Amino acid sequence: MVLQIDVEDPTVGDTYAGLERIWYTVSAAGNVNTSNTITLMDNSSNRVQSHKTWSGTVTIPADVYNSNDVTVVVYAQDYSGNISSNYVNFAVDTTNPEIEVKYDG
Repeated sequence: MVLQIDVEDPTVGDTYAGLERIWYTVSAAGNVNTSNTITLMDNSSNRVQSHKTWSGTVTIPADVYNSNDVTVVVYAQDYSGNISSNYVNFAVDTTNPEIEVKYDG
């Protein structure tokens, strides 16, 4: 599963703080119980207001998160300390279909 992530620090009153950090958590429940936190961008040591937007993709490995209850939460923090988040829920199915053939001859 590939997810597209687009983050923007909106301009308010002709200014914006700039993006400091972006990270996400991915977790699965049900037949698989696992979670992980991954940093996508960290400008903590480079406090430059020009970091207004960030775009990228993340791949959720199906073999690790094979569950009907997968949640990805993306977080963004600006240099003013404001944190925003958004999430998506989805199912991952890596189970092959079963085929049965009978012959009554």
